[in-house]
Amino acid sequence: MLDSVFKAPPIYDDSYYGYRIHEITEMIVADMGNYAHGNQSIQHMIYLYNYVGAREKTDRHIAEVRERLYSSAPDGYPGDEDNGQTSAWYVLSALGFYPVCPASGEYALCKPMFPYVKFDGSLLKDKASRKFWKNLAQESKNPTKNFLKYE
Repeated sequence: MLDSVFKAPPIYDDSYYGYRIHEITEMIVADMGNYAHGNQSIQHMIYLYNYVGAREKTDRHIAEVRERLYSSAPDGYPGDEDNGQTSAWYVLSALGFYPVCPASGEYALCKPMFPYVKFDGSLLKDKASRKFWKNLAQESKNPTKNFLKYE
């Protein structure tokens, strides 16, 4: 069922606004089926593959979104920025994790964009933080791992 979101032709109803809104136009131009990344409420959807044991599809679609929908060009940012959600999706996905359900105590993992990331040492003063980032670095690179628990 998840695959059909990316394969189906874009389907939309513009009767509510009376015209096609920019998120729909961007979805059509992106040519990723009904996946409308510019609409923040769907951005977690790719990570749902982890819940059905298909991490390779998470990794593939995350990489595709990062490569096709984000760039340093003037129009290299999908949708609009509602409270930092689109930027947060990009940064967290580039680091290799995402809070699909923030209260669950686990992050869904994806393949990180970078071979390693170095943070300012002041961010890692406590032992729990150091342990979390070390575990994230190991687990997100392992394509058989779907989640990382946190407290």
